Amino acid sequence: MRVLLTGATGLIGQAMAARLGAEHQVLRLGRRAGADLVADLADPQAIRALDMPPIDALVHCAGV
Repeated sequence: MRVLLTGATGLIGQAMAARLGAEHQVLRLGRRAGADLVADLADPQAIRALDMPPIDALVHCAGV
């Protein structure tokens, strides 16, 4: 299953990426370098500009 993980560069997101990555293909989205996709979820234009493949599930770990 392909899972989009938001907040992937944060503390909880990194732990979730490690756990999910054992069984699923994880597409990591974060605000900082180190994620597969980099965008600020508070910026609608940044979200529209994302070029993402289809996903099967979303795990939202992004903070404020």
